[in-house]
This record gives sequence, structure tokens and C-alpha cells, in this order.
Amino acid sequence: MALKLSEGQKLAIDTKDKNILVSAAAGSGKTFVLTQRVLSRIINDKWNIDSFLIVTFTRDAAAEMKDRITKSIESKLNDVDNNELRQHLEKQLVLINKANISTIDSFCANVIRQNFHKIDLDLRYRNITQNEAVTLKKQAIDNVFEKLLAEKNADFDKFYNMFCDKNRDDNVEKMIYKLFEYADNSPYPNKWLDQCTEKYESADSFYDSIWYKANIKKVNDAINNAKIYINKAVEILRDFDKPSVIEKVYLAIQDFENALKLGGLEELRKQKLSFQLRYPKNFDGLYNEKVALMKRYVFFSKKELNNALSYASMSKEKVEILYKNIKPIVIQLVKTTKLFTQEYKQLKLENQLADFNDISHYCLNILRDSNGTTTDIAREYQNKYKEIIIDEYQDSNYLQEDILTAVSSIEQGRNNIFMVGDVKQAIYKFRLTTPKIFMDKYNSYVGDNDKEQLILLSENYRSRAVVLDACNIIFKQIMDINLGNVNYTDDVALNPKSNFPQPDSNINISTNTELLIADTCNQKEVNYKFDAKTGEAKIVAKRIYDMLYTKPLYIYDKDNENYRPVKKSDIVILVRKRTNAEVFYNELNSAGISCIFEKSNPLYKTTEVKNIISLLKVIDNPIDDIEIINLLHSPIYALTFDEITTLRLNNRQMSFYNSVKAYAKSDNKIADILNKFLNDINYYRDYAINNSITDLITEIYEKSNYFYYVGISSENGQDNLRLFKEKAMEFESLNHNDLHSFINNINIDLSDDVEDKDMVSTVSTLSENDDVVRIMTIHKSKGLEFPVVFVSQLHEKIDNGYKENFIYDRELGIGLKYIDQTERIRYKTPPFDTILEKYTADENSETLRLLYVALTRAREKLIITGVANSKIPTTKDNKMEILYDLCEESETLFPIAFRNMADSPLFWIISAIKRKDFDVNNIFKEKWIPVEDIDSLESINAEKNIDTISNLNNIEKIAGKGEYANLIRSKLSYKYPYNTDVNLPSKISITEIKRKMQNDDSEPYYIQNIDIKPQVVKSNTNISATQKGILYHTVMENIEFNYNENSNELINSLLNRKILTLEEAKVISTKKIDLFLNSQLYTRVKSADYVFKEAPFVMSIKASRLKEYANSNENLVVHGIIDLYFVENNEIVLVDYKTDKIFGNLSALAKKYKIQLDLYKEALEESTSKKVKECIIYSIDKGVAINV
Repeated sequence: MALKLSEGQKLAIDTKDKNILVSAAAGSGKTFVLTQRVLSRIINDKWNIDSFLIVTFTRDAAAEMKDRITKSIESKLNDVDNNELRQHLEKQLVLINKANISTIDSFCANVIRQNFHKIDLDLRYRNITQNEAVTLKKQAIDNVFEKLLAEKNADFDKFYNMFCDKNRDDNVEKMIYKLFEYADNSPYPNKWLDQCTEKYESADSFYDSIWYKANIKKVNDAINNAKIYINKAVEILRDFDKPSVIEKVYLAIQDFENALKLGGLEELRKQKLSFQLRYPKNFDGLYNEKVALMKRYVFFSKKELNNALSYASMSKEKVEILYKNIKPIVIQLVKTTKLFTQEYKQLKLENQLADFNDISHYCLNILRDSNGTTTDIAREYQNKYKEIIIDEYQDSNYLQEDILTAVSSIEQGRNNIFMVGDVKQAIYKFRLTTPKIFMDKYNSYVGDNDKEQLILLSENYRSRAVVLDACNIIFKQIMDINLGNVNYTDDVALNPKSNFPQPDSNINISTNTELLIADTCNQKEVNYKFDAKTGEAKIVAKRIYDMLYTKPLYIYDKDNENYRPVKKSDIVILVRKRTNAEVFYNELNSAGISCIFEKSNPLYKTTEVKNIISLLKVIDNPIDDIEIINLLHSPIYALTFDEITTLRLNNRQMSFYNSVKAYAKSDNKIADILNKFLNDINYYRDYAINNSITDLITEIYEKSNYFYYVGISSENGQDNLRLFKEKAMEFESLNHNDLHSFINNINIDLSDDVEDKDMVSTVSTLSENDDVVRIMTIHKSKGLEFPVVFVSQLHEKIDNGYKENFIYDRELGIGLKYIDQTERIRYKTPPFDTILEKYTADENSETLRLLYVALTRAREKLIITGVANSKIPTTKDNKMEILYDLCEESETLFPIAFRNMADSPLFWIISAIKRKDFDVNNIFKEKWIPVEDIDSLESINAEKNIDTISNLNNIEKIAGKGEYANLIRSKLSYKYPYNTDVNLPSKISITEIKRKMQNDDSEPYYIQNIDIKPQVVKSNTNISATQKGILYHTVMENIEFNYNENSNELINSLLNRKILTLEEAKVISTKKIDLFLNSQLYTRVKSADYVFKEAPFVMSIKASRLKEYANSNENLVVHGIIDLYFVENNEIVLVDYKTDKIFGNLSALAKKYKIQLDLYKEALEESTSKKVKECIIYSIDKGVAINV
């Protein structure tokens, strides 16, 4: 059956030989369109799939794209009779594995791998970790500061002293790091930095600068807006025949315009004091409503004029002084940033490290020369790729744009870039993405021409009309080019195209979008303290409980093609910040509603790691009172706060450390613990002198028993402690072995509030496949859809409280505050103010786009929640109601001055819903809940009876005798028929399955009763057999299979890359490695079509395959890692390295591991749909390959 496509979809699939920008609204099927376009080119134009370059911005999106294209080709094959076309399509299924469908970062890395000889990056580089980046940046900035301070450079000294706060010495570092980050996202960082200084150097006066021109434009816009409102007010005044008043009104506006023309902002500043606008008095009572409306127009006119006047708040003399004083500071900031950039790059090169931006810059250097001209290599790519397809184009930056343009055929006269995205979903400003790239093309690709075309996709195939109508009502009134960066017209509004069958009349489906508001505006009890977060979460929990149990909501199940009651897994709660999720998690759990959210804490803030950090800090500095208290209260020494207070009160005049020493001389239990503490600290301090930080941490884990304790008391604790030790190893790998520096490095990391750090623990052990309510951030939800969506905490303020002394912008450059070093008074300079205003507008626009993403995730039911305060227009009596009449019926959009008054997204939503000339009752259902009533919401917590009857002989005391006692006894004697499944593990390792199937007596994968303390491996030459096996696996994993390798080169490489220590390298037998490198198996791997190393897998097997679960009908999730497999003639050869000592027949080794390799084989065949033709064990001990 032919697909029914919209006109926009047809254009997007069929249009050729143009640069095409597809603006695809939420739910418009952009991935489907991309897939069909590729399929159309393959079928109709006989292109091969590897002639496309398809880039996305996440690995998951790239994998999904590849999967969809593969399935579409497979589906087409079922309908094709033509042999030639069948062969062509079958060829594509082979080529798809080599197709260029990846992230932009992966593409850049591939370009580098193929052209290493063109750049100065080592072939064996690896991606830098965050910890390593922090360390190297600190080292680079220290080196630069040391050099500049030694030179006694006056300009640098002035810059450094101005911003180096006496309480914090990292303010200057922060300025440089952020400016480096901005520059690094440009194609040519130094060129962008030079442009920043040129903006100051080319303008002797502020009044000749780009910032002044930007301000004048804003003032003119404000005055023009004021004239619009004044003209409306004048129209009303004409009805009263008051010419004198009309004249005064016009004169006020003309004075502003003339002042601006004659003397610019300085003349405008003088007008500020004389501006007044009087209202006419003694109107006929019949006209009171018109007078009120006229006053509203004047209100906004004055607001716009006051906005204009804000640009003229400072005298010309003061403006010029600040501008001239800050100019050399900006120039010095740029110079220092350039030096830092050079030093940081050099440190990364020395350590064979690179970050993602480095890879992009190296790629661009391969594709373009220093003049920006494309190279011969770029032209090779231009000839290779017939079309460049860019997904999520709104999330591009100029560096990526330059790279992809370089490999396109534009300079050859062939327009072959296909871009798809939606600027309304541009929500990654914090990653320095540039939606302006999208919008520049959106605005320029107009009309019918041969070079480029704009295609709009506004049809929504995801959601019910009631969801889309709600979204359109809100965004048509709020979003335009000034707020949101796109005009939300009928052309881009969401057009419902999804078909939901009519349900039976007796079931409850979604017929409206709900607004659930905790109302603080009409609070009756003055002393009532309302917790907004908890109160809103209670409302959400109650509503979820009701739709699950009280009055079940039915949704349409597309898979089963029928209506069914909503499940917990159909529901998601979206919040703006991850920190907001936990309150919902707690309230839903209290209501008996299982839920999950990704609660990720920075490693250094997890309890178990914090305790070790406290100990390290005390070892480094024993007089750190706060850390001593933290350490003594930790499980390592386990003193209570009362006991700590007691020892402190006995010695108030001393430092806390000396108090501890004094109290330790007592004869009691506390003194015993304190003596242990003092002895431990002395021991560790001595140990730290001659040992590495990693060895010190290992010794602490071992000596304190803390690692053992955490393993029992915490689910992820030992994983966190292992990761912490790895961080120490990373730090030392950069030639640092100083405990104090390591602690400083930790403090830097802790001071950074970025959420996406190395995260370890999660709140819940539930998986994504369980029937649970999901709680996630709006950013995480992008690209997903859910039947029922709660968008919550929309009352939280838009974050416009910018507090830094610096501000940067891609177009406007650098703005700094000027700090009077004598008075230590901070002044906002005019460039700073201009950039800050743009920053604020950008933040507001991104907040609105974030709201768009959130509301458009819903498929069937959308519920908006929040807490209303006095600024929210809640009723017709509210003071904000006076603003609604400003929009005539023909004017859908609210005035920008009104929209900019919003301090939260909820302001926008309620303003749109409560507008009196809009009929929204059939779309929205409002419920305003007085805050006093929230705590008394009907209890929805199904309490569990924790008292159990353990002795059935006492049943008579409860129920007496007779038939009721027998009934209760029979109920309590009930045996659960699936008792076997209760003890079924949720997942199991291959090793444990092998043990169970072979009835092996080796230690199981879980231990219920631990009688011995596990040993923590130390870094010395006493390496166990298990460790030795790990080391050999590490070496084998790093064999490249792409050139003639030898063991000495390989070992030296691993030493240089800090993958092996010298002690570990000594354990490796180069003879055994060379045996493999000279083996027939190695030659086969080198010649293979594809090679995969250390491949993780997850598969499902029937639990009944294991004897102890023979009666179970459930499945087990099996996980493991395959050492090596390679593809040979489209079939797989599986290889497993073994380091077992072999004293007998080689077949014994094969027999021992047959079950394991059979499971590997099963997993590979299931996941790749290819046959595993051969399973090989390679014995490192004997240097032979054994077929299993």
C-alpha cells in the first residue's frame, strides 16, 4: 500500500540538486522523511548507501537512523520482483555497515584516522577525561600566570589584580576558561579572539562602537512600539474631542524622537526628567471603560519609553571613562587566553590526549588550509559524497558548519546539503550551539530558486488534537522572532494528523489538557507555611493515583489496536532541573506509586567518597577542624555528634586537633577511638611520603576496613571507591604525585556545578522496562514521546540573575565589569550591559523553547502543574487583567513588553489561557487548589501492615476457634506458587551460568554471608594470577591488527599511554605476545572484513535452562564481554583469550569453557543475525589456538 504523504513530506523526499532546509515541527516524522529520502535515492537514482554522509548529534540517533534505513531496505526487498533492483538493495544491506551514518564527532575522528600524517597529533591519542582536563587546564593556567607575573607586565598585573578576589583566587581562571570555551567552538579560535579586541581597538569612543549601534536600534524599536500604543490611546481621546490632550501626547513622543536624532543617548538622558503624560479628567461615566483601556495603552507606551531611557542612564563622560578604562583590560584578557590556549594544547599533545573540539579542529585543518581554502583531501570527500544529510541542524555550531560545508560539493557548483531540524526545539545553549545558523537560512531560503529551498513540516502524527490545540493556543500568543526566535504563525503551528479510533462510550479517555495549580494568591491563613515543591508533588501524585485507580484513564494501544487502562510506564513527569526530581520521587513512593528517575551525583559528593576525601584532607592538613569532625563522625571512627561535642567542650581554647590529642589521654571508650585516629593519621602521613596517591588510597581502604564496610552497607559504594581510585591514577598519569595538588583538583571539581560530570549512583534499582512512572528533565525527554505527560514546576523563575564579572557573545564579543580597585566598587560597562541584555533575551527565548519541547512530548494527555503567585494573572480581578484588552481580536500575539514581564513559564501559560477573547474551555480544564487544602488531600498511601503473624499456633488468640480460625489459618498457610522466581536474580554473568551448569564449586557471583574480608589489590609486583590474566587481556585488547606489530613496541606504547605501569609491564612475557603476533590466527584477524574487540553484550535466556530454576517460566538477563570476534566472508569467528596454566590435554581447556563460548555464540548470532562459523580459545600460556 502506497504511503500517504503530506505535500511537505513529498517535497522533502523528492526535491533534488538544491541545498534544502527542512523545518520539521515536533511529531512531524522527520526521521521517517530522512529515511524515505535516502531510500528514494537508492532506488530511483541507484545510489549506494555509502555515498551519503549522514550526521546526527547523538550516538543513539545515529544508531536509530542506521536501523531505520536497514529496515526500510529490507521491507522494500519483500516487494521487489526486479532482479537488478533486488541485487542493488541486497548490496546496500552489505554496505550499510560501512555507511557514513554517525555523529559529527565520529566523522571528524574518521577523517583524522585516515590523514594522521597531515597533523601533529599522535596516532595513539585517546580522548581526554574530565578529570584530566581539569588537571591540565590548571597546570596550563598556572604556567601562564607564573610566566606573566615574572615578566612584571603592567597590563597583566592590572588585569589580574582587578579580578582576583581576595577570597577566591580562581575568578581570573574562570574568565579565561570560559573565553577559551567560546573561542574553541569557532572554526578559527584566534581569529574570533582577534575580532573581539578589534571591536575595542577600532572604536576610540563608545559612541563609535557596535554596542552603541545595537543600543540605538533597541531605543528606536522601543520608541516605535510606544508610538503604536500612543496612537491607540489617541484614537480613544478623539472620541472625547480633547485636542489639547492629543497634542500633549504627540509632543511627548516627538520630544523623544527629536532628542535621539539630535544628540543620541546623551540628549535622550536629559529628556528623562521632563517626561510626563497626564490623563484627561471628568469624563462622562458612560465612557469609563474606554478611559480604562486608554490608560492601559499609555501604561505600555510609558513602559516602552522607560525601556528606551534605560539605555541613557549614564552620563556621556562616565560612559567614556568606563569604556577607555576597560579597553586595555579586555585586550589583556584576550592575550592571556591565547597563551593559555597554546599551553593547554601543548600539554594535551605531550600526554597524547585530545578533546572533542580538538578532533573537530584537527579535522578542519585537514580539510582547509590556513587561508580557509579547501584542500585536495576535502575535494576527495566532495567527490565521494553525493549528499550531506544533517539531522538536528538547529544544534549546530560554526565549527561543525565549516567542516560539513568543506566536504559538500557547493564549491563545485553542486548544491547537495540536506538539513533538517526545528529551531523551536533548540535547547542546548549551555553547549554553545548556535540556532542562528538555522535561522539565517530559514530567513534567506525564500522564493523559488535553483540553489536552495525551505520546506515546512507542520503536520503532527504523534498527538491527539486536544494536546496540539493547547500548544498552539499558548505559543501563538507568546512565541515570535523576539521571544523564541521564530514567528509562530499558522505555517509552523502544529497540525493534527494522528488518527485515534472512537472509543466505547463507557470508557474514560482524554478530552482536554489539564491545568493543576496550587493557588497561593488567595491564601486565607496568614501564618500557613506552604512548601511549593512538596505541595505541587502531592497534587501530581494524587492525580496519577486517580488516573490509575480511582477513575482509570484509557489510552489507545497502537500495538494491540485497542483501548486499555493507562499503566504507570505510560506516564512521565518532566521537570526543568534534575535537582527537582527527588521531591516527586518521594511523594509518588509515599502514595504507593513506583517510579524511577536518574539521580546522578558527582562522584566526590557521594557519602563513601566524601569520607575518604575528608581523611585525605586531614592527612594533608591535620589542623583542618571541619574535616576532622567529618572524619570522626564517619563510619571509619563512628563518633556521635554528642561525643564530638563532649571532647570539644573539654578543651575550648585549643584547636580541634589539639583538643583531640588532649582528650585522647583520658581513660574511656572515646579516648580509645581518638588514639586510633591519631595513630592512623601519623601512619598515613608517613606512608604518603614514600608512596603514590593511589597506593595511599589502597592502603586506607585496606587498613581501615572501609572498603569492606561499604561493600556491605551500600549498593554502589565499592564501585564509587574504585572509580575514585581510578581518578587518582588519572591524576598521577599526568606526572602529578602530590597529595595537596590532588586535593586542590578535587576542590576545583566540587566547585563546578555542571550536572553532566562523572556520575555513578542511581536512586532506584528499577529498570527502564519496569512498569514505573518516569521522572526526567525536559532536556532528557527531547525526541521521546509518552502517552501521558505532566509538565511540572513551571512556576520556577527564569534564571536571569547573571552574576559574573564577564560576559561573552558570538557576535557582540566581550563585555567586562570595571572594578575600582581602591573602592572595590563594580561598575557595569556599556558593552557589558549591551551583551547582558542580549543574554537575557536569549535565556528567555530558550526557556520558551524548552516549554515547547516539554508540551509536545504528550501523545494523549497533557497535564500542566505549578504554583501561582501574586505575579500570575489568576482571575479577572488580578492586576494583570488590565493588560489583556491590549490585544484586539485580530491580534493573537501579546505585546512583547507584556511577554517580557514574565518571571516564569507559568506566567505565559496562564496569560494565554485566561485571555477573555479566546474560547479555551473545550481545550483546557483548570483546577485551582488552595494551598491550605493540599496537605489534606485524600490519603492515597496504601499502608503496609508490617506486623506479621509468625506462629500459627497463636491464631486462636486473634480469631478464636471454628470456621473463621480455619479460614484465616488456610489463608496464612498459603504457599506462593512462584516462590522459585522470588530468588531469581535480575541479571547474571556468563561465569556464574558456567558454574551453575557445570555444578562448579567455585565462588558464586553473589555472597550472602561474608566471613572474610576481601583483599584490596595493591600496586606492587606481587600480582595474583587473576590480575595477571587481566593484564594480558589489557595487552591483547590494545593490539591494533592494522600494521606489523611487535611486543616491545606494543608494551612501550602502553607504558607511554599510562595504561600499564612499569611493574605491570614486567609481568608480561613478550615471548608469549610475539607468539600470538606471529600466529596464523593473528594473520586471519588482520585480513578480516571487520574486527570487534572487547564487545559487551546482553541477552535473555530461559531461567529453566539452569537446574535450580527448572520450574521457572521467567527469563534471565545474561551479560558479558567477548574478547574478540571478526567477520570473514560474512560469517563470524569468535575468539576468547585464556591465561590458564595447562598441564594436560588441550581438550580439557576446550571442555572447561565450552558452555561459555556456546553462550557467546548464541549472543552474537542473535544480535548480528550472522552465523558464528568458528569458536576459538587462544591459550596465551601455550601460544596455540584451540577450536571448541
